[in-house]
Amino acid sequence: YEAANFTFLSSRFKALQRFSELGQLRILCCSVISGEVEKHIRQQAKEAARNFNHCLKEYSRKFAPYLAEEKYASRLEKLKSEEMEALCLQRFRDFLSITKAEMLPANSIDTEAMITDYFLQNAPFQKEKPDEFKDAIIIRAFKEYLSSQSQNRENGVT
Repeated sequence: YEAANFTFLSSRFKALQRFSELGQLRILCCSVISGEVEKHIRQQAKEAARNFNHCLKEYSRKFAPYLAEEKYASRLEKLKSEEMEALCLQRFRDFLSITKAEMLPANSIDTEAMITDYFLQNAPFQKEKPDEFKDAIIIRAFKEYLSSQSQNRENGVT
């Protein structure tokens, strides 16, 4: 999601949507992934609006002659991060809906096994990155999903 800069109308996401519609791909997701994506969307919207508005303020004197011109006035308005956030969040949710993304449950994850992995520093835990519980939850959710699917091994994207 980050590599595509959360642009859910990009060719990358359109390709995923097309493969999904053709039945060649299933989109798999879990609450940790969707929560992380939504968190990053919110952060990015705030940062983008803040940066744009800062530039607008910094150069407002130079824009002054154009503010009275209808052609430019609407282009020189401050951005509202809430509107940007809502738009991008809706596009993400639409993408999940259109592709019929499967939300994998995280409530049946074996937390004792995850804690054992943490202390033994098994993947995804490492000395350099000891607090990878989000990744561990994702990995366990997918492992449980795959084991419940037995022989039905189809292509999927997280």
